[in-house]
Amino acid sequence: MVTILIVDDRPETLQTLETRLQNRGLVVASATNGIEAIAACAAQNVEAVLMDMNMPEMDGCEATEFLKSQDSTRSIPIIICSAHPLPGDEARAIAAGCDGFIEKPIVLKQFLELLGELLQQSFDLNDTAELGDIRAALVSDAKPTVLPATDAILLPIRPSTNN
Repeated sequence: MVTILIVDDRPETLQTLETRLQNRGLVVASATNGIEAIAACAAQNVEAVLMDMNMPEMDGCEATEFLKSQDSTRSIPIIICSAHPLPGDEARAIAAGCDGFIEKPIVLKQFLELLGELLQQSFDLNDTAELGDIRAALVSDAKPTVLPATDAILLPIRPSTNN
């Protein structure tokens, strides 16, 4: 089983991605910033990292630079993601040493295809409903709503109580 570290400062993102990836047979660890990601990579047998670009304390690019500078973690594939990439963000992530860059909202099928390429293995991509835009999982107790593409991947939609 593949162990992947998900690094994001949003608990909703961590929870949803963890569930979706575990359903695909991956072992998932999590961290909420770059400092925790470095510690997790040192303490666990992490085989790949999905790291948010913008986080407090240490961002994804800084953490990637550090991980790629260490002999023990240099070979771990790191995919950086961003909900609101600015011009030059992908180039900055690649310069930091990341192995892939994807935009949020994360399309699970696209992510698993990239992860499979980096790890040289394949993942089950047959269940297209499960592999769609991860935002669909967030609308649990609300009416179906189309979310703008600029929303971060996991903004839970709750019925308003302010009437």
